[in-house]
Amino acid sequence: MADKEYYYGVDLFKFIGAILVIMLHANPVGEATTVGIIIRQIITPIAVPFFFAASGFLSFFTPPEFRATKVIRILKKYLIWSIIYLPFVVIAWLMDGGINVKNIVTYLKNFVFEGSYQTIWFLNALWVAIAVVFVLLKHIEPKYIFFLSLPFYTISCLLSSWHGAFIKLPFGQVISDLYYSVFETTKNGILFGFTYVSLGVWIAQFAKGKENEKAFSKKRIIGLVLCIVFVIVEFLIRNTFVLNAKGCDITFSLIPITALLLKIAVGIKLPRKPIWSVLRKYSTLLFLTQRVPLTIFRWVDAFTGKYFGFAILTTVPFVYFILVLSSSFFISFCIIRLSKHKKWIARIY
Repeated sequence: MADKEYYYGVDLFKFIGAILVIMLHANPVGEATTVGIIIRQIITPIAVPFFFAASGFLSFFTPPEFRATKVIRILKKYLIWSIIYLPFVVIAWLMDGGINVKNIVTYLKNFVFEGSYQTIWFLNALWVAIAVVFVLLKHIEPKYIFFLSLPFYTISCLLSSWHGAFIKLPFGQVISDLYYSVFETTKNGILFGFTYVSLGVWIAQFAKGKENEKAFSKKRIIGLVLCIVFVIVEFLIRNTFVLNAKGCDITFSLIPITALLLKIAVGIKLPRKPIWSVLRKYSTLLFLTQRVPLTIFRWVDAFTGKYFGFAILTTVPFVYFILVLSSSFFISFCIIRLSKHKKWIARIY
């Protein structure tokens, strides 16, 4: 069980999660439709928490003497992808009036605390969350680490999806204004990643020695139904009574459904095939490369909108989704192929 190669179900679910992340950013039916809202606020938000929890699960089996190396490896990936996306940052500055001190200071602040570019904030949050969990594992049991993380996640929910209700509380508006005067989001290693990484570690400890446990059972099916109901109920309450949300993808109901999906993924028994290794690579690369086509296509639309009066790529949501998905696959394919000839390229995934 200490061999992460055994958990092919996790690889499969991560690959599906990568597709969901792309759907999150390029909604195939448009965000203004009912189905689009369901995709954006109910279906796709599970993807990123699952990535964090799966990373925590697999990291649990890292021998203590190699834990620092694992954290450094993730940090290096974050630095490399920051360099890859830096030209996009500079181009955005130039399109928005030029490079100035404010832009540079904001970038450096985000680089440290939130992420140097959209989506790859995940890597920044991941290395911080795993580092914190590894330190705590020296003194605290995994389940207590998870409980310790919950107040931080509660703060994240209150300042994000439940922001409209939070600011009505005494000092809520003051706390919100103070926080957002410094930070742009609550998506970081402490307020977000910490909970899901510790959840994955706790599930790993629980799963150890239970190789024969079934992925699906009557208890888990009932649990999954209840989790889905919880997600829908929270969605309905927020969209009916809570306005002025800062986001819709950090919610309380994501914790139990992430835990259950990870347990199901761990319990799925799949034959040892090369396909799972391929899916593992693509799940990571699709997650990290999607911002290339997303950014370029939106620049193209901004250009055509300005000079020709129409957007040629995002007019039809499904076509836009297919363009982003296929482009991300193509970029990922090229990276994987190149890594076979230049081994150092494999370090980015």
